[in-house]
Amino acid sequence: MGPQPSTLNLFLRQYGLGITFYRADGSPGMVVKRIKEGSGADLLKGEIGPGDRLLEIDSVTITGLSTSALAKLVLGKENTKARVKVGLALNPKP
Repeated sequence: MGPQPSTLNLFLRQYGLGITFYRADGSPGMVVKRIKEGSGADLLKGEIGPGDRLLEIDSVTITGLSTSALAKLVLGKENTKARVKVGLALNPKP
């Protein structure tokens, strides 16, 4: 069993979390592809990064959400905070 997911608070400096991700077949959540420079997620360098799994946003499990429902959670409102649950990458890159 891998490390337990951690919950992080992200400050949304602009619209959105600043995370690009993709859906991985057969796995929970979404896989982080990249972090936008200067975003709320970028301020948490070392705590979230490529390969990690985004599991929840504001206590909503994102696995199985429609694209429109996921977009509403990811975009959020300007100058607000979001609570995200992140599972660490199973095979982190060196």
